[in-house]
Amino acid sequence: MIRSHYTKILSEALIKAFSQLNIKDARIEILKPRKAEWGDISTNLPMTISKKLNKKPSEIAEILIGSLNNLNDSGNFEKFAEKIDFAEPGFINIFISRDFAYKIINEVFERKERFGHCKVKRDDSYLVEYVSANPTGPLHIGHGRGAVLGDVICRVLKSQGYEVLREFYVNDKGAQVDNLVISVLERMKELNRRGEAQIPPDGYKGEYVKQIARRLIDETGISFEDAEKNPEIVREYAVEYMKLWIMDTLKDLGVEFDNFFSERWLYDSHLVDDCISFFQKKGLTYERDGALFLKMEGSEDDKDRVLRKSNGYYTYFASDIAYHKHKYERDGGKYNRIVDIWGADHHGYIPRMKGSIELLGFNPASFIVLLVQMVKVLKDGKPIKMSKREGDFITLDEIISDVGKDATRYTFLMRKGDAQLDFDIDILKSQSLNNPVYYAQYGYARICSILRKAEEMNIHLPDTISKDDFDALILKEEIDIIKKIGEFPDVLESITKSLEPHLLVYYIQELEAMFHQYYTQYKKTEKVLSDDSRKMRGRLALIIAIKIVLKNAFDIMGVSAPERMSLKGETDEE
Repeated sequence: MIRSHYTKILSEALIKAFSQLNIKDARIEILKPRKAEWGDISTNLPMTISKKLNKKPSEIAEILIGSLNNLNDSGNFEKFAEKIDFAEPGFINIFISRDFAYKIINEVFERKERFGHCKVKRDDSYLVEYVSANPTGPLHIGHGRGAVLGDVICRVLKSQGYEVLREFYVNDKGAQVDNLVISVLERMKELNRRGEAQIPPDGYKGEYVKQIARRLIDETGISFEDAEKNPEIVREYAVEYMKLWIMDTLKDLGVEFDNFFSERWLYDSHLVDDCISFFQKKGLTYERDGALFLKMEGSEDDKDRVLRKSNGYYTYFASDIAYHKHKYERDGGKYNRIVDIWGADHHGYIPRMKGSIELLGFNPASFIVLLVQMVKVLKDGKPIKMSKREGDFITLDEIISDVGKDATRYTFLMRKGDAQLDFDIDILKSQSLNNPVYYAQYGYARICSILRKAEEMNIHLPDTISKDDFDALILKEEIDIIKKIGEFPDVLESITKSLEPHLLVYYIQELEAMFHQYYTQYKKTEKVLSDDSRKMRGRLALIIAIKIVLKNAFDIMGVSAPERMSLKGETDEE
C-alpha cells in the first residue's frame, strides 16, 4: 500500500518536473531507510538519473522535492508527507503524514479480510511444482519444508491476482520404483514364510515396506509366488498406497495441490518419444557408443547430455525435458511462469534444464528454480540422524503429530529456503515466548482477550474509525504501528517478485514486537480500555486493525489464529 501510493506520487512529481529536468521517463524505486531518522520511505531517483541528465543528484533532488512539496500542499492528494528532505549521496527521504496514516487504518477497516490482497487480476499465470517426492516411502521433514514453501508461495501469488496451478510430479517410473517393488516382494516372501527377506543395497528397509506387503496380501489374497510372476500388480499397489499416504500427510500439513502429474503417463502417452523426435528433427541430437546425446552447446549448459542410454532406456533428463515441454504447451501455452522447487543438491541441474528449455524454443528466464536446504532436526539439543533407505528416519507425520501443523509450517517459513534450518522439537512444543510460533499467535490471542474484556464491559467494538477517534492516537508508537500495518500489501507484493515467503514471517515478527512493546509499556498508564472515550475508541480501532492484518497473514501462511492462549505469569488483559 505504502509503496504503490508513493510510487504514484513520485511519478506525478516527476511528470511535473519533466520540463525542468529534460527527461521523458525514469524508473522509480521506493526504499525503506535503514534508520528511522532517515524517514519512512526514500527513493534514490536523483542518484539513478544523475548521469543521464549530467546533473548533480542534489540539483535533481531540489527540483523533485519542490514538485513533491507543491503536490503535498495542492489538495489534489491528501497531505502525504510531514517532511521531505535530501540526503547524500542522492536520496529523497519522506516522512509519512498523519493524514496518510489515517488512510492506512481506514483502508484496513474497509477491506478487512481482503486487506493486502490485490484488487485486480494479473496477466501472468504460474505453474508451480513442489514436493514431487518419489512414492517409495513416507515424506520426511525435508519434503515438508519444500511443501510449505510451495504452498505459501501459491497462496501469496493468488492473493495478488495471479492464476496459479499447484502440481505434484509423481515419479512413478524408473529405478527407484523398481527397487520398491523388489523390497515389497522380499517382505512378501518373508511374510509367506518362503525365506528371509534379502533387501538389495538400493532397496528400502523401513517398516512401512512390511506394511505395504502385509496390506497387499490381506486385501488381494495374492501369494508371493503369484506376485513374483506379476510384479506389475505389486508396482501399481505399492505406488498407489504410497501416493495416498503422501496425500494424507500433505493434507494434515495443510498443503494442497490442483494436479498430480504421472511420470509414467508421459511414457504411456509417448510424450517422451515425441520430445526426442522434436530434437532429432532440429538436428540437435547425435549418437555415440550406442547412446543418444542432446547438443547443449550455445545454451545455458556447457556439456552435451545423454537422452537415451546405450541399453535403450531413456534417462531421467529425457523425461524431465518432456515434462517441462508439456508444462509450457499445456492449455494453449497458458502458463508463462514455470516454478520448480527442488532440493539444494539439485543445484547443478538448473543450467541443464534451462538449456533444454531454451532448445525447446521457450524463454529460459521464465523458468524459475527455488532450492530448499535440508532441515536439521534437534531433540534434547542434539541432531537426529536420518536415512530413508535404511528406514531410520523421522517421518513428516511424526513431526506434525509431535509439534502440530502450525508450529511445523511456521518454522519451515522462518528462513529463506536455501538457508540451513534447525528444527528444535523441544522449543516448538513449549508454551512460551521462546517458541516463535507461540509468540506470533500469542499476540493475536492477547488482542482477542482485550476485545472480550471490552464486550464484557458492554463497550461497542468499532467496525470503522472516524477521523476524530484517529486524532486521539497521539503516541509515536501508535502511528509507527499503523505505518507497519501499511507495509503488509507491500510485503506480499515483494514476495511475488522474490518468491521468498520468509519475508512474511519477518513482517509478522516485527509487527508483533511493536505491539507487545507498545502494550507492555503503556498498559498501566495508557490502557486500551481508557476512561477517555476518544482514546479508547481510537485504541480499540488500532488493535482491531492489528488483529485483521495478523489474521490475514496467518491465513496466507496456513497457520491458525487462536483467540485464547495461556502464558505462565500472565493474567487476563486490561
